[in-house]
Amino acid sequence: MLFRSISGRDTTRIFHMPTSVIAFISGVTLSNGHAVDGALIASGGQLFLSHALLRRGFASGVGGAIRHTGTQLSLNNVRFSGCQALNGGGAVAVSAAGPVSFANCDFDRNASLRNGGAAEVYTADFSILGSSFTGNTAGARGRSEEHTSELQSRQSI
Repeated sequence: MLFRSISGRDTTRIFHMPTSVIAFISGVTLSNGHAVDGALIASGGQLFLSHALLRRGFASGVGGAIRHTGTQLSLNNVRFSGCQALNGGGAVAVSAAGPVSFANCDFDRNASLRNGGAAEVYTADFSILGSSFTGNTAGARGRSEEHTSELQSRQSI
């Protein structure tokens, strides 16, 4: 698969999608984003992301890579590496009204000063299939030493 690389150059978010957007993104490397929430992607609609590498995003709020507040989030074969968020969801922060799924994703060395070193997820319909979580850290809840899933979630996993 051919990957296109896009950088936020440590100054800006790469994608911002409002509630009306249904986005299908595949075959990209997104890196070096910087924003309050969702340093690489902020999504308010439906986001389907596959075969992607998201790395080195920094959020002063939540979602070092992705902040999703929309109706559906589907991540398939996505690797998150070295993303940071000060307030939660080192790589991914979700408060969604619809289904959220992580399939065959890798969360590696992401961090949050508060909750969910890898991800902080608030939704009623959440699934994880074939995904790995290694070396993620959180200051409050969701570190690998305390939770095997390395997630902070309102739904049991």
